[in-house]
Amino acid sequence: MGAQCADARKCILVVDDSAVDRITLRAMLADRYDTLEAAHGPDALAILERQGRRIAAVLLNASRLSLSEYEFLRSLRSRQEFASLPVMILAQLDDFDGELRALKLGATDICRRPCPPSLLQQQLENLLLFSEAVALDSSLGRDSLTGLDGREAFYARAGAVIAAGGEYMIASLDVERFKLINDLFGAAQGDALLRHVAACLKDALPKEALCGRLEADHFAICLPRTGAAEEALIALARDCLRDYPLDMKIELRLGLYDIVDTAVPVNIMCDRARMAGASIKGRFDQICARYNDEHRRALLKEQAIVNSMRDALEQEDFLVYFHPKHDLETMRLVGAEALVRWRHPRLGFISPASFVPIFEKSGFISAMDEYVWEHVCRHLRNWMDAGVPTVPVSVNLSRVDIHKPQLCELLLGLLRKYRLPIHMLRLEVTESSYMDDPQQLNATIRNLRLAGFFVEMDDFGSGYSSLNMLKDIYVDALKVDMRFLENSSDSRRGTTILTAVLRMARWLRLPVVAEGVETVHQVNFLRSVGCAVGQGNYFGRPIPADEFRTLLCRGSVGTESFRVPDEYADMEPEALWQASGEFSCLFNALPGVGACMCLLDGGELEVLRANDACRALLADGSGIGEIVLLEHICQTDRPAFLRALHAAAERRQPQHVCCRCRTASGRLVWLDAGASFLARSGERVLLALMLRDMTREKQREMRLCRQEHALARTGGHGAGRLRRGIFRSPARGTEWP
Repeated sequence: MGAQCADARKCILVVDDSAVDRITLRAMLADRYDTLEAAHGPDALAILERQGRRIAAVLLNASRLSLSEYEFLRSLRSRQEFASLPVMILAQLDDFDGELRALKLGATDICRRPCPPSLLQQQLENLLLFSEAVALDSSLGRDSLTGLDGREAFYARAGAVIAAGGEYMIASLDVERFKLINDLFGAAQGDALLRHVAACLKDALPKEALCGRLEADHFAICLPRTGAAEEALIALARDCLRDYPLDMKIELRLGLYDIVDTAVPVNIMCDRARMAGASIKGRFDQICARYNDEHRRALLKEQAIVNSMRDALEQEDFLVYFHPKHDLETMRLVGAEALVRWRHPRLGFISPASFVPIFEKSGFISAMDEYVWEHVCRHLRNWMDAGVPTVPVSVNLSRVDIHKPQLCELLLGLLRKYRLPIHMLRLEVTESSYMDDPQQLNATIRNLRLAGFFVEMDDFGSGYSSLNMLKDIYVDALKVDMRFLENSSDSRRGTTILTAVLRMARWLRLPVVAEGVETVHQVNFLRSVGCAVGQGNYFGRPIPADEFRTLLCRGSVGTESFRVPDEYADMEPEALWQASGEFSCLFNALPGVGACMCLLDGGELEVLRANDACRALLADGSGIGEIVLLEHICQTDRPAFLRALHAAAERRQPQHVCCRCRTASGRLVWLDAGASFLARSGERVLLALMLRDMTREKQREMRLCRQEHALARTGGHGAGRLRRGIFRSPARGTEWP
């Protein structure tokens, strides 16, 4: 084919790991398009780098997408020169999960297989026409979603206005927690919200104001610096989303930058306005902040960190500290978490809170993490070679690490290099990583666990999606921060929630590490609720490697058992908690019998699950709220009731007891309670209770007893029966319903 003909035809890059499929697709497109071919994502990226201008679109087979192909999509969209390149996915009819993930990562359109050549060619033509229209719109400077100026157009127009003279300011407007909105309600709802904000900007601001959408939820405004203009901006930020029809409170954050030096580039002005707005993120008592000297100092400090971070890594100015973990029963050292500290030659020690967010923003956190992993493995190997007792060490995985295609192999390579068993290096991921990309996090953790790594979820309960995370992501342990209790005005409320989290983890057979443990009272509390391991200043602060080695040599090292109480040694736990199915049907269908599952721990009894009849019996028909069974049993009958429960637990045989019980309305009834053993874990016993209202039988017995008493007083025949003890009179002082 001649060069002129090739140039007249558009070129499609086909990405498919099957040579046969590539040949088939080439033939299907031959009538209308030229093709280039790649077997994998990295190969495709290399071709784009060499011939990017020639390629009009990418055709990617989604039926065999691996991590490398997903990474290819992500890399494609992260690079400005390829950000608008159309990508069509070839998907199987039933691969909806693959389609959704590919679309989230930047795919433009989908064609489902099998399809005739004419259909594939037409879909590609439509895609290319649409892409060209969007490119034309962008070249005119408009943002295709909102109709506002795009980034470059806004910079150019604002620069021209500022240069013409006059007093102006730049405003930055961001939607609070916009990523969460996309995650909860979908990208379509997020786009609708951005269009609404753009409409508010057009309607509420003076005509001379310039408005642009720079990226995602980040809007920029250039307008005259007057009191009226500022008031209009604040009113817009306050009122724009007040009545927006979404089941979530949504707010805008406004940052202002007063233009003093017109020589400063407009993009820098926008960054400064955005920095002012970012300073009040998460604060619901303030919607507007102005850039000031404090922000400037923070910016200069951030730049100093960025300028020196790579040199610091090469010169090993970063130090690895070890934060001990202790078994809460034996109080022996059973592990540690590796933390990083920066010993700057000029600024001294820099807090991780100052540099870690900057590293995450710049992507340098990935190099930092690999540095820490390497040093931890090196220390472990040195200690083991020296005969020092060692314990597992946990290292952190950042959001950037989660997206590394070769993460698992990289970690395994370190273990091979230093000849370490896999259990010595544990991995911690933060719960907030779930918000960024739950599918990617799930896939990464699954691969790591399949390779044999022990994965802990750090900061559990601190994010917005704790329950979703626990439902979707399989980890080996949870880390809960005791500082969760600090901000609670009601300490009992905080400890109740923490206890519930620990119990929930126990049902899921997940051990819990409590971090931030500061006092002996917290240690005792954690022991009492079954927490296995503690970490915090009560046991010791993070210490350098040589001090941690000394700690290991003292001989107080133990084996981390990570005890998870086996609440259901003799039964499957799923049966108790299944929301539907045979067990639930039988549980609620017991005729006239109140059934409940209870946890007996010494003198404490907790109802874990109760059927409708039980709730009707003990809540007087309302069936609402928690059942605290012991509080319903009359005080004088509680000892006999508890003795029967303990007898059922010890003998593992059903026991019956009759006792009086008050309903929530105060009605007094007689219960026949049958207790059956289900399972035991230490002193804790799982029991099944069957409760039957026998008030009528007791009332009949009471009437017969009275009749027998009357016959006895008159010398009737019933006196002999009474003497033989067929009917017993109630004990003195007994209250009959």
